[in-house]
Amino acid sequence: MMMKIAVFSMPRCGQVWLTRLIADTLDCRVETWLPQDEGRDIATIGHEHRPADKFTVTRGHTFRETEQYAPDAIIHLIRDPRDVTASTGRYRYPELAEDVAIQMATAANEVTASWDSYARMALNQYDLGCEGAKAVMLTYEALRRSTEGALDATLKALGIVPDYARLCAAVENQSFDNTKRWVNAMPADFLGGTSKRHLGFGQVNGWRKTLPSNLGDIVLKKCDPELLAQLGYA
Repeated sequence: MMMKIAVFSMPRCGQVWLTRLIADTLDCRVETWLPQDEGRDIATIGHEHRPADKFTVTRGHTFRETEQYAPDAIIHLIRDPRDVTASTGRYRYPELAEDVAIQMATAANEVTASWDSYARMALNQYDLGCEGAKAVMLTYEALRRSTEGALDATLKALGIVPDYARLCAAVENQSFDNTKRWVNAMPADFLGGTSKRHLGFGQVNGWRKTLPSNLGDIVLKKCDPELLAQLGYA
């Protein structure tokens, strides 16, 4: 029986990375949620023609993107809102880079407007309205701290026992250096020219070097303290 897996998160949480890790580990196709974008979603590159008889994987940021895929399994990927803010400011608002305070404050407003909703769905392992879908939660921090262990445990929680040697090879293949190498080799207009700007090595607690003054505290104050505590971000 074929299993359709969806990675669900807000932007800048490592969604593309996890999607590609799963595709390499399970040797399966990456599906895109918009048919007209087939082959142009960075997560699908190199995975478009892989087998789709046992598993497929996709990624989504919204209910619409995920529901139409009708997944059998959902991985909720969540990240410290301060790191999401730092990453969002840098990659989504490059035109504001000359004034970092405004750049990051703009990102903070965007992130905190929806972070609670994503965190609540992750903690409750919400099925996104896809009846019968099994949902699990994975934090970005756990994935970054021990990629092999976190990926192995997450797939097993979905009832999948991966080939561990293949999983380890996937982690190496999808390393930041390898990804940067093939993305930089693409034409300048690849994916509208946005892929190189959006590619970055996601750090844990990287916000400490990026967010100005007390913005990290402001971000936390705008998020639900109970959710932050349950996820270890308080």
